Amino acid sequence: DLQVRRDEAGMLELSWNSKQGELYNLRSMTGLSTEPLKWAIFDGNDNLAATPPRNTLTFSYPADPERFFAIEGFPKPPVQVVVIEDNFDDRTDLAPWANSSPDGNPWELGVPSAFLGPPGAFSPSNAVGTVLAGNYIASNAVDTFVVSILRSPPIPLDGISSGTISYQRYVDMEDPQFDFATVNLLDAADDSLIEVLETDIGNANLAWEEVSHEIPAAAIGKTVYFQIVFNSDYVDSLQTGLVIDNFKVEGLEL
Repeated sequence: DLQVRRDEAGMLELSWNSKQGELYNLRSMTGLSTEPLKWAIFDGNDNLAATPPRNTLTFSYPADPERFFAIEGFPKPPVQVVVIEDNFDDRTDLAPWANSSPDGNPWELGVPSAFLGPPGAFSPSNAVGTVLAGNYIASNAVDTFVVSILRSPPIPLDGISSGTISYQRYVDMEDPQFDFATVNLLDAADDSLIEVLETDIGNANLAWEEVSHEIPAAAIGKTVYFQIVFNSDYVDSLQTGLVIDNFKVEGLEL
């Protein structure tokens, strides 16, 4: 539905129906000897972003006695964008991440140095973990847990159509029937749970490993929190806990 008109100021105005996720080229020729897709791009107007429901272009009226215009529409190529990335270096405190550990096992920013923990951060110098220089503590009663929570800063997911959350993780814990960790994705608007990304994290791999979670469709378009909940029971394990590094959220741009 390409419309061409000369406006009140004597300029040439072109407008056409447009859709989100498409790009457009304005092609033009002074004759009809070739098919429109072979016409030259007019005045640098290529890869024009969609402005639904219609796009409009206005420019000086051409001096040619006769000129033809065509709009070429095509899907916008997928572009991978990084929404947030944090290797926890170049700062001295955990912020903008938040720690909630009222009974112990606080999440800490720093250089891991526990005897059975990682020999260092995945990408030096800093990582984030439970008790980086020692062992996490047990609760003081049967059937109770010491609960410590690490929460990311707000992560806006309104600019992507799909994506992943990835990070490096080092686990030195008891079997998850005793001590365990859970990874959640929360709606930042009201702290409601969107999805449990992983649960029953435990045991000791004693090596850095990359972890990746697909962002659930229910989270796209929202601002979210990534959250790790660490639970230790009443038996002292003499282990260092959970350490993470190189956190990244990325996806396909809308």
